[in-house]
Amino acid sequence: MKKKVFIGLGFAIAGIALVLSFVFDNNHTAEILSIFIFAVSFSISFVNLIHDKMLKTDKDYRISIKDERSEIIRDKVNAAMSPVFMFMNSLIAVISFINWENIAEVLLLSVTGISPIAMHFINKHYENIY
Repeated sequence: MKKKVFIGLGFAIAGIALVLSFVFDNNHTAEILSIFIFAVSFSISFVNLIHDKMLKTDKDYRISIKDERSEIIRDKVNAAMSPVFMFMNSLIAVISFINWENIAEVLLLSVTGISPIAMHFINKHYENIY
């Protein structure tokens, strides 16, 4: 029940953000921010909804989620994609800097700077657990 409320709240936030993107038609920064909030909340809610549906209806999906081999493959993919995403964030930050988009630049640079530190501490945490 709690997860359904979270999914519903995500879709509600996405709807509000979509409406606000049309309201903030003159304010470019607010329009971009509301579109970003729409995209993030909608995609997270949609993926959670489909994941829950697949867990209930598809036995093979349930087994493949819990499979150790699949977990190892996901870990390797995440480790390989992390530098790619950091490079993409840096590239977008540079483009934002060139176009004088200060809010996007600061956010992307802070995420790019914090990501390695956060990954280090999360890695240490899981190494201690396992």
